[in-house]
Amino acid sequence: MGMSKRKVAEAARAARQQLEAYQRAGIRFVPATKDAGKSRRASGEASSKQQLLDRLAADVAACKLCPQLVQNRTQTVFGVGDPNAAICFVGEAPGYEED
Repeated sequence: MGMSKRKVAEAARAARQQLEAYQRAGIRFVPATKDAGKSRRASGEASSKQQLLDRLAADVAACKLCPQLVQNRTQTVFGVGDPNAAICFVGEAPGYEED
């Protein structure tokens, strides 16, 4: 079942607002894996969304672009959920036990 045009517009507006908040915070780009957006590997074999998400989570965990955050970081919190979801919500603050 597809999303209504109104719901798509609302999701796009929310995503744009989040990206603008990142920009105001000084974030100029969001790193992605080399395969982000590609549906097939060079060999032609399908790559699962979960595998791509797992690689992206590893990239996030290895990222050292913000040295002040990295020096005290004990873990990264990438997320959970259905890799086939039509929409993704990004939180902006860690939980009590997360940094």
